[in-house]
Amino acid sequence: MDEVKSILKSKTFWFNLAAAFVGISAKVGADQLTSLGITGVAQKWALVVLGGLTTIGNIYLRTITNTPIAPIIKKP
Repeated sequence: MDEVKSILKSKTFWFNLAAAFVGISAKVGADQLTSLGITGVAQKWALVVLGGLTTIGNIYLRTITNTPIAPIIKKP
C-alpha cells in the first residue's frame, strides 16, 4: 500500500480551513466593515476575489501533492 498521511499534515486541508475562516469572518463582520466605510459592493467583490484566490491556491496545492491522505472514516 502507498504511503498515506494524516489530514492534519495536509497543506490543502489547512489552506481550505484558513480560506473558510476568512470568508466566514468577512460575512459575519460585515457590519464592522460597513462602519469602516467598506460598502456592500466592495465586500461582495472581496468575497469574489477570495473565492478566486482559493481556487488558484487549491489548483497549485493539488499540483504539488504526491501523498494521499488517510481516510477519516475507516471502512470495516
